[in-house]
Formats: sequence, C-alpha cells, structure tokens
Amino acid sequence: MHTFFSWQRDLALGVRLAAGGGRRGWIRLGLTALGIGFAVGVLLIGASVPTIVAGQSARGMAQSASTVVLPGVDPLYFRNSALDDYRGVRLTGYWVSPSGPSSPKPPGVDKLPGAGEAVVSPALADLLASEAGAALRPRFPNGVIGVIADNGLKGPAEYRFYVGTPDHGTIDQGWNPVYSFGDMDAVHEVVPAVWLLAVVGLVALLFPVLVFVSTSTRLAGAARDRRLAALRLVGGSAQQVCRIAAGEALLGAVVGLFVGAVLFLLGCGFVEQIDLFGVSAFAADVLPVPALVGVIVVAVPALAVVSSLIAMRRTTVEPLGVVRLGRPARRRLWWRPVPVVIGLALLLSQGGASGAMRTDALVAGVCTFLLGVPLLLPWLLERTVVHLVGGAPSWQLAIRRMQLDSGTPARVVGGIAVVLAGGIALQSVIAGVGASVGAPMERAGLTGRSNVQLADVSVEDLEAWASRLRGLPAVRGVLPQTTLQVSDPGSGESTQLTIASCESLLARLPLGHCSDGDAFLVGSGWSPRPGQQVVVRSYGQSRSTAPWMLPISTASAVQIGSGTAAPQTPLFGVLATPGAFRGMTVPPGDMSIQVQLRDSDPAGADQVANAVTALGWRAQVDDGGATTVSDQVRQFRTVRNAVLLGSGITLLLAGASLLVLAVEQVRERRRQLAVLAASGVPVRTLARSILWQNLVPVLIATAVAVLTGLVLGAFLLGVISRPVVFNWAGVVLLTSSAAALVLGVTAATLPTLRRASRPVELRAE
Repeated sequence: MHTFFSWQRDLALGVRLAAGGGRRGWIRLGLTALGIGFAVGVLLIGASVPTIVAGQSARGMAQSASTVVLPGVDPLYFRNSALDDYRGVRLTGYWVSPSGPSSPKPPGVDKLPGAGEAVVSPALADLLASEAGAALRPRFPNGVIGVIADNGLKGPAEYRFYVGTPDHGTIDQGWNPVYSFGDMDAVHEVVPAVWLLAVVGLVALLFPVLVFVSTSTRLAGAARDRRLAALRLVGGSAQQVCRIAAGEALLGAVVGLFVGAVLFLLGCGFVEQIDLFGVSAFAADVLPVPALVGVIVVAVPALAVVSSLIAMRRTTVEPLGVVRLGRPARRRLWWRPVPVVIGLALLLSQGGASGAMRTDALVAGVCTFLLGVPLLLPWLLERTVVHLVGGAPSWQLAIRRMQLDSGTPARVVGGIAVVLAGGIALQSVIAGVGASVGAPMERAGLTGRSNVQLADVSVEDLEAWASRLRGLPAVRGVLPQTTLQVSDPGSGESTQLTIASCESLLARLPLGHCSDGDAFLVGSGWSPRPGQQVVVRSYGQSRSTAPWMLPISTASAVQIGSGTAAPQTPLFGVLATPGAFRGMTVPPGDMSIQVQLRDSDPAGADQVANAVTALGWRAQVDDGGATTVSDQVRQFRTVRNAVLLGSGITLLLAGASLLVLAVEQVRERRRQLAVLAASGVPVRTLARSILWQNLVPVLIATAVAVLTGLVLGAFLLGVISRPVVFNWAGVVLLTSSAAALVLGVTAATLPTLRRASRPVELRAE
C-alpha cells in the first residue's frame, strides 16, 4: 500500500512539474503531446477500420442481386455494363429492364431509369458535369434522372450507374431476372493470400505508431535530467526521480490523447473528399470501435510511462548533475537479434498452412520481428560512427555528436526503419499475392485498337455499323467478323469458324491471295477436310445449327502455323469469306468489329464507343486497356489499395514525428549551437551538420530496413507457399521517400537553427 501511495504522489508531482515549467516547459509539453497526438490520430484511424469495412460490406451485400423467384414480384432484368473504365477511372454499371410495376429497385435508387436514362452516383454525376467527362456524357443519351443515395454505394468515390433499356436479352447474353436486392447468401470467401496481406498490412502499419509514441515521450531528455538533478539536491531518492519522470511522460501522453482525438475529428470532416488509390469512406463509417478506443486510452499512457522508466535506467541522476554525457558502456549485441529469431520461428510455424493460418501467431510473428529493427539500430549506429573520422567541419560536428550519444538519433529513426521494413515486406507480399490471384499490377495501356462486340445484329447491320465506324476521324480501319463453331457430325470434334471479308483476313494473316468464296485452315488442331460436310452452330446454350460443306477449293489454301498470327488477333480453325455461304442461312454468331485507331489517344476510343451508343447493351466496346476481373482480384485490389493508403499515412506520420524530434533536438542544444556560432562557425556549416546528423542514421536505418523487410517478405510468402517475388520499384520508392523526408525535415528545422544560434542563447538562467 505504501508503494502505491508513493507512486501516486510522485506521479502527481511529475505532472505538476511538467505543467508548471513555464514557457519552455509548455513548449516541451506541446511538442511531446503533438508527437503522441499524431500517433494517436493514426491509431484512431486504425481503430475505425472494422467499422469502415463493416459498413462497406453491408452496403456491398445490399447491392447483391438475388434471382430467387418471389411470388407477386415482377423481375428486373439485370446485366453488367461493358463500360467499366473511363480514362483510368473505374466504373461499375448495369443495364436494367423492368418487367412490371413491382420490379425491385437497387438500393439507393428511388426511381428506375427509362430507356437511355441513367441513375448515377454523386461522384459520377460530378464527373459528367465536368469538362473531363464531356466524352462520357454521350453514353447516357437521355441524361441523368437521379442520384444514387449513400446506402447504395460502398464509398463516396464509387463511380456507379444504372442505365435503363426497353428490352433485354437472354441468359446467354448476360441477362438475369432479379427479384430482390440484398442477397444474404452472396458471401465472397476471402482468399487466404489476400487475408494474409490484410493482416500483415494492418500490423506492419500500426506497429510503427507505437514506436513513435515511445520515442515522443523521451523528448527534451537533457532538460528533464537537469530538473531531476535539482530534485535529488533537495532530498529526492533515485527511485522517486524515476517515478517523477514517469509522471511528466504521463501528462504528455494524456495531452497527446486529446490532441490525437482533435486531429482525428478534424480529419473526419474531410474524409469523404479523400480518394487515394480508389479507397474512400463515408464519414459516418469512420467510427472507432469502443473496445479499441479503450485499449488506446490505456496503452498509450502506459507505454509512455514504461518508455520513461526504461530511459531512466541508463541515466544516473545525482544531486550535482547527470552522469550521462560521459562515454557510455558499449551496447551488447547478443540479445538484440532474439526478437527477430522468435518472429521468424513463429512465421515458420505457419509455413504452408494457407487456409489454416492462425492469425494470433501471424500477428505475433510480424510484431516480434519488427521489434528487432529498433533494437538493432542503436548497436549498429554506435559501431558505425566509431569508425567515421575526418572530413569537413560539418561532417566532424555531426559524427562527434553521434559518437557522444548514438542512442538518441537511433531512437529518432527507429520508427522510420520500422515503417520502411514493414512497407518493403508489404510490397513483396503484394507482388507475390498479385501474381497468385492473377491480378495485373497496373492497368494495361491503350493499344491503338478497340474491339466492338455486337449481339442480336444481322450480317447486313454488321456491315452498316462497320461503315459508320470507318467514317470516324480517329479510325484508320475496321475489320468486321462473325465467330461461330464448326463440328464433325460424326465424331463431335469441333473448332472455331471465323467469317470475315478478304480485307479483314489479309490484314491479320499473310494468306497470300484471297477472293470472296475462299476458305482457309489455320492452326495445328482438328480441322475439317475440304469438301467435308460439317455442322455450323452458334455459341451458347440455345445453339442454332445449319449444315455446311467446306469448299473444295480449301484444299489449295496455305496451311499456316498457329504461331504466325498476330498476337492481338488469335485466329484459328476455319477462316471463310461470306461468299462461301451463298444459298444458306448462317446461324447468328458472335459478331465483332476490330477498329484500328490512328493513335493511342483515349479520345479515339471514346469516339468509337459513342458511335455505337444507339445499340445500347447490344454493343460492348473494349479499348484494350480494361480487363474483366474476378472477385479474388477485386478483393486483392481493395486490400492492396488500402495498404498503400495506410503506408502513405504512416510515412507522413514518420515525417511529422521526425520533424518534431529534430526541432526539439535543436532547441535542446541551442546553447552549444550558440557557442559554435559565436566562435565563428557559419550557420550554413551548422545546417549541414544537422543534415548529416539526420542523414547518416536514416541511411543506416534504411539499410537495416531493406534487409529485414526483404527477409520478412520472403518468409510471409513462404507462409502461403508462394514463390518469392520482390518489388524492387516499390523498394526504391520507399527508400527515396525516406531520403526526401530527411531533406524536408532538415529544411524545416533551419528557422529553429537560426534562432538557436543567436548570441542571446548564450545567456544562462
């Protein structure tokens, strides 16, 4: 009981000393609170992730269409729109065709659109109203009649639309009868590799925040030690001054909690305006989980107190001064790699587990491994600076300062090292997981071609639309074709049949000579013999067929290897011109027009898409840059974008914390800097010494982070049995960002350095 009251009394005294320390004491308290506040703000964002994900998942579930028949409900015929990309903006759209007055409405839609009308999300409405959306407006010929409400969107930056059409096609053509929305059975299983990326991303991004909290509580160490020495002079024991120092740190942590809460609330006011990497959230969703808030409120002050006590362990405060600036004992290495080894052992225990991964072991392994990074840095920096001698005056000033106290700069950059190590590991996991789910890392560029797929269009209409596209200014040429299937009525073997004009065929394959009525065989697979009776059929479930005899003249056709065709036009099987089908009715096939543009300008692809708008859902335009993605790829992209966004936020936090710590270091050494300036050392030399003091630890921290990040990434990929893939471009980007942070922080500390080097700072209090 006596110990409890002693702790209570000494902590309270520390709080009073920190709060009543005058102007400079308040500045120290403000810097500590600001550093912790940045970290708390990020922790509150992390605590809001579950509610953000839950809100988006609930609205995504509400968007799921159910085809279960409901009595008394007129089905709404529903089909995905081919318009899924506009100049790099991802779009999600659907064609809708109500069959009666009781047809269900998608969530957030008050009125179903009529023919050619559209209901769009607010983000898409803004795009259509802007100059950038001028080429997109013709896709909605009858205009926008409504805006989708928030309950029908996953996020404020979602580009979603519903377009009405008076008729609909068959199930083969992608149409489905929808009787309700909010299909609770539409559960999308999370891919284990994507789950690994999400868990590791959350841990790797939030763990450095705790390092920043620990570092921020140790600001102004020299000034604190002088105050504690005065307390020893009036009779305080060594244990008492440790508890008093913990009280000072406790006040900074508590004030930092309030600062972090204020920063978080201010950020919530702008959250709906943020759209980074395709990630956005409604302000109503950014609500921290109460249990996690409780953990933050307890953990941050506790971490501040523990960090303060650990810092005092290496400092002997005596009544007549502080025994700290002498040569400290050399740091020992033997125990510092232990967390790294334990972390790797935990990850190895999950190797190959895939779907049976234990989240607790995974989180513990990553946290323990990353803990080794700030533990290794002080030892490595101490050993490095001992061997750095000579050089320019600014270099010698910086190195001598780090030789006297290598612990402080190591702590300063420890958080950045953890951020870089976690970020590099995440880049490796992103590359490996992206390859495993078949996700392209970037959108493919425009190829100078557009492919127009047509449905329910006659051969005559195909030629008419080809002529119309041929007249567009951006079009260099058009190649229409019809694709069907031919099969042997006896054996059932089949191959592809492509019907196209000689102009189209000669533009794609070196056939030599071609005239209307010719047929050609391409490829090494099964193909019918010249003069053989075959069956021509259309693709799909409801196949229509017609008998056809392969022309005798096919025998004289050149047999072309499958590798001869151009990569963008993989033609194979039977190629025939329209004249080969005279006197017979060809079944409806998959019709398409390959449009060759004059250049790869997106405006040309927009001209093509706008020209076939009158066909409605019967025309699908692919500009060669957008790709159809699976649910796994969508999951991966969502998690990847969230991780990249989190990496950016954490890196900004690292820069802000580094700036706060650098400013405080300059203030703490203002008397020494003033003495140097008064002795004739130019301010620019002092500025360069500050740069070296920031840059050298960051370079060492970057080297450690790259090595540990690559090792962690390799082990994480081993957990899910994926080949090791390193994203070197991501590594270069992260390390370059760290160097940019150093330059930015050094530039930002120059005003403080000029003030600190004034002669007035020589005055002793």
